[in-house]
Amino acid sequence: MELVKQFVFYIFSFAFLLGLFLHLATGSVKVIQYCLGSLTAIFIVGAIAGLVLSGGMLILLLFQLVIVVLLVFFTIIAGALFSGGIRMLLDGRRDRKSLSKPEIADYVTVTDFCLLKGVEEERVLARIQSGFYKGGCFEGCWYVHRSELA
Repeated sequence: MELVKQFVFYIFSFAFLLGLFLHLATGSVKVIQYCLGSLTAIFIVGAIAGLVLSGGMLILLLFQLVIVVLLVFFTIIAGALFSGGIRMLLDGRRDRKSLSKPEIADYVTVTDFCLLKGVEEERVLARIQSGFYKGGCFEGCWYVHRSELA
């Protein structure tokens, strides 16, 4: 039983630290989304393989695993939220990021971004100001980083 407690402790500690460091290192939520997506894919493949190989006998265990995976996801998200708070404290929470002339080459205007993505400008501006999108203001015009188009 002690081994199980230690195993669970290490898994959730790793999940929290994964969310914390991924967000601190990149400053982007997209990395967390990719991480959760890949974990979901791995879990689905493993669950289907387990059900096929056991002849359907693992259905109760599958429900327990779903709960554990959801708890791991929430732990990763908690780590990312915690890191977002740390990042805000370290950065001083600048609402308007000023861009320089050399940086503009890597950015597109909010208007062009909205046309390409089919999103309202107010929503994009709110996401830039909250830090969800990487972007900023240059000479009174708002820009979004090209990586957000992917």
